[in-house]
Amino acid sequence: MAPKVDMLPTLKRGLPVVEPMDADQEERIHEASLSILEDVGVVFRDPIALADWKKAGADIRRKEFTSIVAWSWT
Repeated sequence: MAPKVDMLPTLKRGLPVVEPMDADQEERIHEASLSILEDVGVVFRDPIALADWKKAGADIRRKEFTSIVAWSWT
């Protein structure tokens, strides 16, 4: 016997409609992410991830419990 679906509430979309990004918007996000990697760095606590970044040539700046990975694309 199939369940009675007429008693279930109707789903309502609560999110606004989002348009895809154009090439300029994608480029701005890409440049911002490169800036974060180059100028700010990213904190990693996992020794395996740090070893992978180091092997790829990243600048590893170690602190007491964390390491900051900075990457230069030049």
